[in-house]
Amino acid sequence: MTKIVIKSIADSEEKARITANVMESLFDWQPSREEIERRSLVHMSCPFFAAFDGEEAVGFCAVRICSESVAEVHTIGVFREYRRLGIGSSLVETAQQYCKGLGFAYLTVKVSEYVKKQELCEMLEAFFDKNSFVPGKSFRDLGRGFYDGIYLAKYLGN
Repeated sequence: MTKIVIKSIADSEEKARITANVMESLFDWQPSREEIERRSLVHMSCPFFAAFDGEEAVGFCAVRICSESVAEVHTIGVFREYRRLGIGSSLVETAQQYCKGLGFAYLTVKVSEYVKKQELCEMLEAFFDKNSFVPGKSFRDLGRGFYDGIYLAKYLGN
């Protein structure tokens, strides 16, 4: 493994390719082919950051703009073999700095939508807690097959 470098990705096709490549490896999440395609399309128009080991993208973070004061970590994913190396935290920190620089007051995340395993929800909640996000409102299953989940937020100081 070389030094991991975080890059902002502007090219829409590259965003879609990285999204699909990383999400297809997330067997612990078990996203469907339709979900991978949907997110790949959504990410084409999102601020997008990728972690590279040499020329290979090993993780990404896509940010969705919700309002003039709130942005959301729409999707974050890191190849399993690259987890627990600080890559996810670096991607979130890069997204935070980007959002703060644009004047957003909050960066949020919704944990559990489409996640099929409760253990993964708990791991994601712990990850965002470690990155100084605080729990907000919880939400209930809306009949779409989602687990109960939680919104987390981080105040960016703007």
